[in-house]
Amino acid sequence: MTTSKQNELDKLYKLLHTLNRQQIKVLKKYLVGFSTRNEAETKMLELANLLLSKKQSPPDIDFCSQVIYGGPRDSRIDKLKTRLYNKVLDSLAIDINIQRDEYEDEIHPIMIRLKKKATILQIIRFTPLRETLGIELLNDIIYTSRKYEMYFVLLEHLHQLKYMKTWREGQKTFEKFIEEINHYEKCNQANIRATDNYYKTIFHTSFSGNVGEQKLSSFYLDCISQTRYDYQQTNSPSVGYYLLMFEMGYYQSIHDYHRAKETCVSLINLIKNNISVYRKARMGFAYGNLAECEVYLRNYDQALQEVRKSVGYLTPQSPDYYLNKQFEFEILFLNADWNHAQEIIETLQKTNRLKQGDFRIAKYAYYEACVHFRLGRFKECSRQLSLKFELSKDKLGWEIAIRILRIMTMIEMNRHDEAQPMVGNLQKHIERNARKADVNERDRMILKLFRELDKAGFRFDSLGKVPRDLLAKLSEQNQPWSWKPLSPELIPVHEWLLGKIPAQSNLRRKS
Repeated sequence: MTTSKQNELDKLYKLLHTLNRQQIKVLKKYLVGFSTRNEAETKMLELANLLLSKKQSPPDIDFCSQVIYGGPRDSRIDKLKTRLYNKVLDSLAIDINIQRDEYEDEIHPIMIRLKKKATILQIIRFTPLRETLGIELLNDIIYTSRKYEMYFVLLEHLHQLKYMKTWREGQKTFEKFIEEINHYEKCNQANIRATDNYYKTIFHTSFSGNVGEQKLSSFYLDCISQTRYDYQQTNSPSVGYYLLMFEMGYYQSIHDYHRAKETCVSLINLIKNNISVYRKARMGFAYGNLAECEVYLRNYDQALQEVRKSVGYLTPQSPDYYLNKQFEFEILFLNADWNHAQEIIETLQKTNRLKQGDFRIAKYAYYEACVHFRLGRFKECSRQLSLKFELSKDKLGWEIAIRILRIMTMIEMNRHDEAQPMVGNLQKHIERNARKADVNERDRMILKLFRELDKAGFRFDSLGKVPRDLLAKLSEQNQPWSWKPLSPELIPVHEWLLGKIPAQSNLRRKS
């Protein structure tokens, strides 16, 4: 047995085991539908059933040959597995599979059907059907791709129709096609730019816990400038969608959450009223963004209503669904509903690591530590924080938040001898990484506050002027150093420390 032949069988095995029940049913009918000897089962179906019956791991190729041909492996089994692999792929392109309502993006099956028509067009391109069925297919593909702003499909087939028609009709028709194609080239490039910039915003906001506000707002302004120009040139609803997304992000970055909320309402209306833009997932995102605005306005109950409204538009167990559930956790946590928040985070931690990615799974583990802390389970919190975190790669964002929570946990457990070196290590960590990127001003202030607490032996009954001033400043709102609800600092350090100061303290009375 050669390794390459077994690898090919393993690939076929994995393909078969990714099919859902309905796809398997279609495949089995497809395999026997072309039998020329009216066999109840073809050899391909026998192999498919054999591989599907093995739930844990793929069988040995020699074993398959013995079962199906009654002898050791030869060229027959090799050819059979290759034919079966191709038949599985063919069966996936059957209309009954294409038309299933199980895609995360409802435009996706429309795209598949267009490409299937495009394939048929290429098959008949050099036959007499070219001038009849070919023209009909081209017009259908062009109409649908224009309607849904599928510009790369539209452009390919406009070029084909241009050559077919202008061969007979001449230069004027050719020039009209050129004008139309140039317009849709602009639309296509504008959509690509807008989509790329949208993904860049995701990288800024989801994979770093320390994005400077000025840097982020400046990036949004650049996106807005480019996208607004493109929208004026193309009037493409898809470009308009991204323009509103960037405007909403900009208003959030400058803390104008009322304007952000107004923009989000405009976004919802644009999605509803444009078939090329409408997606259930986008409606879900829009209501999620509305919820985010309510969070920053501290309207947590309203935020919870909006985020639960958004989940109705998302495919269960999709990546978007899990992002929505994470957001619901954050709102519940901020609203002090920690028991319900824990239920959500436990569910999220059980999700597929491949779908979620190591970074997000690590985020859930950190969130669970925050729940333990809020519920007073400090040993469990400490144990959770001792894990190795993928988040730690974000040195000046999530890693600082993890270190701060570890210090807070040691203080709560009165293990001041362990908290003291942690404060020193936090200072070294910040100094070491500050050469590579800017350190959040709030994090510098928290470090300074911890150093002052360390000097005072972590006693809260007689705080000096410096820590009191730092606490007062950290409590301020709408400042660069103010606490942000959806930041890695899920538990506001200043609120926690104020809660530990004796009730008779002047600082407690002032706050």
